[in-house]
Amino acid sequence: MSNRTLNWKPHLGSVKLEIELKYGRTLNLTVSPTHAAIISHFETKPEWTIDELSAVLHVSATVLRRKITYWQSQGLIREIASDRFVLIEEETSESPSKNKNNTVPDGTSENVVIVWLSRIYSPDKYINFNGISAKTPKSDSNDEEKTSMEVKSDETLDEEMDTSGSEKAISESPAQIKNQLPVTDGGEKTKPQSNHDVIFEENKQRLMYLLYETYTRLRIDQLFNIIIEYPDSGPAVDDLRKCLQKVNLRSTLTGKLQMSLETRLLHPGVNTCDILTAYISAIRALKQLDPSGVLLETVTKPIRQYLRNRDDTIRCVVHSLTEEGPSDLAEELVSGSANVQNCEDTDDIADWENWLPDPVDADPSSNSKSRRTSDIITMLVNVYGSKELFVNEYRTLLADRLLSNFTYRTEKEIRYLELLKLRFGDSLLHCCEVMLKDIYDSKRINAHLHTDTSFEFNNQQFPVTAMILSAQFWPTFKDETLELPNVIKEHFAVYTKAFEAFKGNRTLNWKPHLGSVC
Repeated sequence: MSNRTLNWKPHLGSVKLEIELKYGRTLNLTVSPTHAAIISHFETKPEWTIDELSAVLHVSATVLRRKITYWQSQGLIREIASDRFVLIEEETSESPSKNKNNTVPDGTSENVVIVWLSRIYSPDKYINFNGISAKTPKSDSNDEEKTSMEVKSDETLDEEMDTSGSEKAISESPAQIKNQLPVTDGGEKTKPQSNHDVIFEENKQRLMYLLYETYTRLRIDQLFNIIIEYPDSGPAVDDLRKCLQKVNLRSTLTGKLQMSLETRLLHPGVNTCDILTAYISAIRALKQLDPSGVLLETVTKPIRQYLRNRDDTIRCVVHSLTEEGPSDLAEELVSGSANVQNCEDTDDIADWENWLPDPVDADPSSNSKSRRTSDIITMLVNVYGSKELFVNEYRTLLADRLLSNFTYRTEKEIRYLELLKLRFGDSLLHCCEVMLKDIYDSKRINAHLHTDTSFEFNNQQFPVTAMILSAQFWPTFKDETLELPNVIKEHFAVYTKAFEAFKGNRTLNWKPHLGSVC
């Protein structure tokens, strides 16, 4: 083995330490070499900064902060300033807190338990959690009313927990303590909260904040799936809404949800109809999460931009609005038309007692009222920023449906048209009204021509019916040339002659490539 050597990995392995503390207590610990190196340097020098330790140990500052947390949990190291730590020479949890008469101040019992929780890292700073619980005797009936005390900073509390400070408080006589009690309105002196109670309440609030923050971050990571599963995930949205009122994580929610939408939804592999379904779920879920509409406006901006670049977006929206069977947009069109009129007539002053300002991240150039009252259909139409594009697409779809339906039944289309007129007004949908009227007039004219004996329809080999359309109100048809047999041309000529006799100065321009033959 003479030609072989060792290459040490000092950061691996374990070290058994025996640390002797005051009052006869010994700590037997098994730690990593990095932990052992840190505490050994504090024996040579009681105060270190993170940068100094990093330079000596050749370990990054991030790793050192994490490693020092262990010694803080053991009560051996304390942070006195930002990234500055000091060795605790006296073990606070075992330091004597009794005076010569074996009495404990503030009227507490002899068994005072001090629990030091570990230092927990938050994104902004390290928070020192020092939870203290005391077993106190029952208070008298005159001591039920307690005075509120201002929560003190960590440095002040650490000074108060110092041994010298405790001995000073203990050395005071009961008469001096009684004279320092605050006086209530009735003239009776009440017992103030002890330092232990103040520290306990402070750390309780910190732990509650940490709980809210941890739960909120967990729900933010799951928010995309929550939106897709809405409304079944409604309770989770309610929980997240309550937590956002406790912690300031709105910007984190906006950034992560936008990233999830762009990577999992907004790409060519997803159909436009699926994107619209997810967009509708996002509108409903974010409206419940933030009724002001600020989160909805900010988060869904990439979706609106992406849908604007897809050619079939309006076609999918219109088809979903007017298709048969269960559809989110169709239900919204039926149920939301009346609500739109009510929202337009509602004045904010009437409900001034429940008025709330917009969040701080709201766009000042956007109208707050329109943000709060916008419904799903309005937001989908506003993707293109113009109602005319939506109405033109609906007119094209309506023309295709009417020309493919030779039964002249338009009850369903009339119903949808009346619902759309409540949202977009009569002027934009006037052409659609004329189109439906043409179908109704065509049915009436065909019935009249075939029942009137003055017209020459009795000797025809087959009956001819026509849809008579007003060219200026219908979409432009594609011109195609089709040479028909002479027999069909003769039948068309007879129908044209009968129509001219019935309508006077009007004639027909046949489109032979349209229609059907039975």
